[in-house]
Amino acid sequence: MNTSDYLSQLIFYFQENNYQLVIEYCENILNQEGDDNTIKVYLALGYFCLGDEEYIQTIYLDLLLNDAQEELQFIAQIIFNLGQLKFEQQEFQLATQLYQQSLEFDNQYIPTYLQLAECLSLTRQFEQGISLWEELIILKPDLIIIYEQLGQLWQNISEYEKAIAVYQQGLQYQKNNLQILANLACCCLQNNQFSLAKKY
Repeated sequence: MNTSDYLSQLIFYFQENNYQLVIEYCENILNQEGDDNTIKVYLALGYFCLGDEEYIQTIYLDLLLNDAQEELQFIAQIIFNLGQLKFEQQEFQLATQLYQQSLEFDNQYIPTYLQLAECLSLTRQFEQGISLWEELIILKPDLIIIYEQLGQLWQNISEYEKAIAVYQQGLQYQKNNLQILANLACCCLQNNQFSLAKKY
């Protein structure tokens, strides 16, 4: 079997939530074929899905010490893809953990932040979601979805002053954004800032 055949089988086991079989299958491959870094990553992720983070952390630290940036990004993508699989299966808690782990390997990949934010919203972890969007503002300040979503989070918990500030910041990058303008006007009304609401 070639590597793609192994990976197809491994993905099937992950889909079936059979993480013990993932571990056993990876160990058999490594015993038969020798060292394979990709298989080692899937082995570590099998343990990770069972709640044991030691193996994936060992891989991370080894690569970090060797400044192996390309390998870190490659592994981050593997973890992200597995997070996507679990997201599609509506296993949002595990997907959240996988996205967070992916960001440890590569904290510059914007889609991971967006997917993690979606998971946090779906699992009603609003405070963590707010922190994540604020972190993303620093990383990618011109990404308009940040202001749409962060403003909405503040608005949802009736923090209208904070929502207004975020929406106004977003308008600096896209002044005719209809969603932001509508939400901004709504927040102004809720906050009894009627003259400001008329502006929007």
